[in-house]
Amino acid sequence: ISVFCLSFLSLPIHIKAMSVIVNRNLHISRDSFTEAVRRALAVLKRDIEACCEESSDLGSKLKLVSDTSLERESFRLTVEGNELLLSASDEPGFVYGIYHISEKILGIPPFWFWTRSFPP
Repeated sequence: ISVFCLSFLSLPIHIKAMSVIVNRNLHISRDSFTEAVRRALAVLKRDIEACCEESSDLGSKLKLVSDTSLERESFRLTVEGNELLLSASDEPGFVYGIYHISEKILGIPPFWFWTRSFPP
């Protein structure tokens, strides 16, 4: 998996031979969201806006998928084609997964706003 943030700083993560583009055009797909997941997605969108420049490239799709075979409060990130799949068994799992994307893929440190330092 190669995940790219189109930004001032390119932040590729190489895991296997697939690619996902995370940019301001990222499309998020799921049937319904709880309030906690909506808030986490709003933070993800804020983080994307902070680290990614405008782009005419189509972004990939972030798809949230319920998977009850996972343990409580856990998540799994996988890539299928041009989709980044975030699978979780419950609401906390989705929230943890969304924040994981901000931290590990976008490079946004958790709670950066409390330290009054702009994300890298």
